[in-house]
Amino acid sequence: MKRLVLAMLMTMTLASSAALADPRVLTGNHTKFTNDCSKYKEVDVIGNHNTVTLKGTCTRLTVSGNHATVRGSAKTVSVPGHHCEVNLNETDEISVPGNNNKVTWKKSSVEGGPSISNSGNRNTVTKI
Repeated sequence: MKRLVLAMLMTMTLASSAALADPRVLTGNHTKFTNDCSKYKEVDVIGNHNTVTLKGTCTRLTVSGNHATVRGSAKTVSVPGHHCEVNLNETDEISVPGNNNKVTWKKSSVEGGPSISNSGNRNTVTKI
């Protein structure tokens, strides 16, 4: 009986850890979201005109929607969406393949600032 209970507890622990490893997908239009990066470390923003606040530092942020506004910190950021504004307190890597986006960042743990790839059109990526 003790072995069965122990096995069940281990299975539940592994299942809950796996669930937290999956990216959190924030989907909607004209919606406000807050993400706790200590619980959901990877975040995907999908939809239009969404506003997202990240609490803590996420490992990955992808903004695929259009006209999104995101504030917070993420180690790796990708913005394939269009007409988005992403304001980062801290980041180490920024990729902007979308168009007409504005990305700002304050600090990075990487000496010299984050690596930046800006392959889209009419984007700005600046340190503030």
